[in-house]
Amino acid sequence: SLFCHHFPLIFSLPLFVCHTHLHLSAIVITHLCPLHLIILSVSNPVTFSTTLLPRSRSAIIDETKLWTPPVSYVLDKSLDLNAKGVILRAFDQFRVKSCINFKVWDSEEYYLNIQKLNGCRSYIGRKFANGQNLSIGAGCDSIAEFEHEILHALGFLHEQSRYDRDNHTQIFFKNIIAGKEHNFEKVSSKNTTTHETSYDYLSVMHYPKNAFTNGNEPTIITRDPKFQDVIGQRLDMSPGDVQELNLLYKCSKCLKMYCGFSNGNMCQMNQCTKNDNGWEVVTQADGGPSSDHTSLPSGNGNKGFFIHASTASGQKGDSARLETQTISPERKCNVQCLQFYYFHSGNESDELNIWIREELLTFGPPTSHWKLHHVSLNATKQFQVVFEVQKGAENSRGGFSIDDINLSETECPHIILQIDEFENYLNTSASGTKIYSPQQYSKEGYAYRVAVALNKIYVGMFVELLSGDFDNELEWPCLQKQMTFQLLDQNPNMQQQMTKQKIFTTTRNKRSSRGKLTRKYLNEYTPDQNLKTTDQKFKTIVFKSQKLCKNLDSMSFSVKSLHCQDLLMAKKLTDFERGRIGIMESRFLHSFWLLKIMVLNFINNMYLLCLSIGSIYFCVVSYKQVPWSGTILVRLELIFYSKIMRQPVVEFCVGTNILQV
Repeated sequence: SLFCHHFPLIFSLPLFVCHTHLHLSAIVITHLCPLHLIILSVSNPVTFSTTLLPRSRSAIIDETKLWTPPVSYVLDKSLDLNAKGVILRAFDQFRVKSCINFKVWDSEEYYLNIQKLNGCRSYIGRKFANGQNLSIGAGCDSIAEFEHEILHALGFLHEQSRYDRDNHTQIFFKNIIAGKEHNFEKVSSKNTTTHETSYDYLSVMHYPKNAFTNGNEPTIITRDPKFQDVIGQRLDMSPGDVQELNLLYKCSKCLKMYCGFSNGNMCQMNQCTKNDNGWEVVTQADGGPSSDHTSLPSGNGNKGFFIHASTASGQKGDSARLETQTISPERKCNVQCLQFYYFHSGNESDELNIWIREELLTFGPPTSHWKLHHVSLNATKQFQVVFEVQKGAENSRGGFSIDDINLSETECPHIILQIDEFENYLNTSASGTKIYSPQQYSKEGYAYRVAVALNKIYVGMFVELLSGDFDNELEWPCLQKQMTFQLLDQNPNMQQQMTKQKIFTTTRNKRSSRGKLTRKYLNEYTPDQNLKTTDQKFKTIVFKSQKLCKNLDSMSFSVKSLHCQDLLMAKKLTDFERGRIGIMESRFLHSFWLLKIMVLNFINNMYLLCLSIGSIYFCVVSYKQVPWSGTILVRLELIFYSKIMRQPVVEFCVGTNILQV
């Protein structure tokens, strides 16, 4: 089963700030399913790497082969733009989960030279001075694939190469492609160590069952059959990978803070309360919630803890504060993200304020479920985070609850779209149902929204560009912007999460990273070769009559319920603010091209109306002196890109005419 009963689906959109490129990042989908239930459902076909090392491998037990963080790197110009964004985001994963940091090379003797070579390849450990090659080739630009190669460079062998692997797997060398057998060799306990960690079927360093197969037979079979289709996962580093990495590099502190209030512990936070109703560690609260955030319906029944401040009694303005310990930022780009879950069971007039020297956030109406929230802090010196609950003027039956606090030096998500009891919502919604976030703005000023498309057995995710307040000041098309789709593991500790991330960068030739278009262009059209124009700056192409309107009559228009025969109900061009239209998109895989139309030879009696079939937009243009049955000639400045023809294109339905530029 892909989805779990009563569990929420959460979408978020994080944004890079430490890097020079704007990154429209990410939708985060979050299930509370047991992780093994979603691995096969969401993973891409797994690619796997070879290792650039001789048969006598360098041993991770040799500390001279370990790096001294921060690890210096160079991103070679051969890398694809999308791969560069993947690498930078993967570095953040290491910062969150370990003490391993990375920095741009600045004349250090040892550094990683990350290039696009043939395949996904890395040496084991620190091996060469003056630039050690690491290849991120075609098909390797996912976070998990890059984590795999970086872990090699940091000193990790493949999991199935452990000296104790025969207790957990069987390797069938007869099924391995000739010349690739060395990737399956078992290492000796004399020069390697497992740090006494258990064999990890979930490791990102494990090969899949058919790795380097010379046919249809598997090369690896797990002793425990439940893990046969789990090995080779490329979601993220597993908790076991993180544990062994931190043991190898003797990491003592990674996250700035994590507190799940386990066993009733307040995590060394201090209280400051102006009334009798301060913060309490509880297992349930009057008015809700009835359990902590991580007590899942399928759990073992043990009660979890969270903190709660009641607003059911007291006077207006009474407050309870909870302060973290003093925290020192370390990264030069001064980014911190506070993540926590909250439950509001009080009155809407009650407030939860988050402070860091000044008020950052005030919460609003009550909730029926635990809600994920992020706060960007951007502190430049030592700071404390304060959670303050303040009683409002109205009567309350509950209060505010908080659970699972994480504080890391990474960028916060840009959007959170949480869908509670998602499986029920999926099963009861018509196929094609779309759930949209409110309109957002990127730091450069591009307007967009995030959407989820439901189709009973799967979920589509996309980002749409919208017309915004700054369109005339922006560059179009909206190219070289990167977003990251995340399938978020809801382990409350960020260090132990295995989050699937799919990163996509907008280019002229690529509209999506996976899937098929579900809407085709109706016809290809032939231009009128007799058309003459003296204006070379803006080329005008006019197409003769086609059958588009006939085809459209059987479809439903979504704008003002207009149909093709209603084209004379056009509005004047001036009402369209110089013709700013919107976007054109397919059902699940949506364009990043904003259709901007400006009529240059504007005449007062010109009319323009844009219609849409689903989300494909058609524009009607008319002169009063030109009959609808004739050929319409109008000059347009247009920036758009066709998914099929791969050339600038827009379609117009004018009576029985098509104008395509």
